[in-house]
Amino acid sequence: MTKLTRFELALISDANLLTAKRIALEKIQAILQQTKQLLEEALTTSTLSLPMGENVYAGKISRGENYRGLPYLILDFPAYFEHEDVYAFRTMFWWGHFFSVTLHLQGQYWLQHQQSVFNNFDALLGKHYFIAIGSTPWEYHYNEDNYVLLTGQHRDLLGELPFLKISKQIPLDQSMEVTSSATEFFSNMAEALVTK
Repeated sequence: MTKLTRFELALISDANLLTAKRIALEKIQAILQQTKQLLEEALTTSTLSLPMGENVYAGKISRGENYRGLPYLILDFPAYFEHEDVYAFRTMFWWGHFFSVTLHLQGQYWLQHQQSVFNNFDALLGKHYFIAIGSTPWEYHYNEDNYVLLTGQHRDLLGELPFLKISKQIPLDQSMEVTSSATEFFSNMAEALVTK
């Protein structure tokens, strides 16, 4: 027979816990909605060439309970997902860990922008950005087998990457800065994707 621990009994006896979780997630969803509004404004002045299709501008906020066992919320805006072709700016909250903003290019969009990223690479350095080195583009944790701090040494590896993910981590206690961090990140990534 499975026995609950004292800690588990305390958790299931506390009705306030889930109420507090629901309220916190509603506030985080509002932060992501505000982020979308600021990114929409940034897009109006951007020279960024986005994929065609109305879904690019939909700005979907997704919510789940099990990214590596914990709740999460994700804003994909602007974003385009079609089979192996991905062009996405993702703002993510992961319970107990962090907020993050990520540029994800894959398939034709990575091939299309690879030279621009190479040419503009130096502008991305020194901003505490991370680059994905993992084997799958669908992991978002910052363990060293998935993300490493972006340095000048990574420029020569760009051509070998099957996808590009550049990301910035935002500590949970900086939740009030998520919108400004996301728009700054978006602007920096947009500059990196422009052919000069």
